[in-house]
Amino acid sequence: MKKNIILKNEKRTQQRIERDKKIYQWYLNFVVKNGRAPTLKEIGNSHNISRERARQLLERLEKQGYLIRIDNIRKKNIFALNPSFIIKEYEKRKSY
Repeated sequence: MKKNIILKNEKRTQQRIERDKKIYQWYLNFVVKNGRAPTLKEIGNSHNISRERARQLLERLEKQGYLIRIDNIRKKNIFALNPSFIIKEYEKRKSY
């Protein structure tokens, strides 16, 4: 019984990691294409999630080091790509 619960939790964790990667890649492509960060509404519309869920995902990506918060004026969170993480990703891809 415990083994089944552990396997389900591992599966959920793996699914969450994959979803975070997918959203981060979308975020990165959006910034490169448009020259600005997407709004919560744009993130939500592209992934069929609410703005609140998009905000939670961005905060989780921030905690993981993928994004950095650059401003919090009037509760408008503005996130930017973390330069040190982008350099690491570039170096990884360069070695392929």
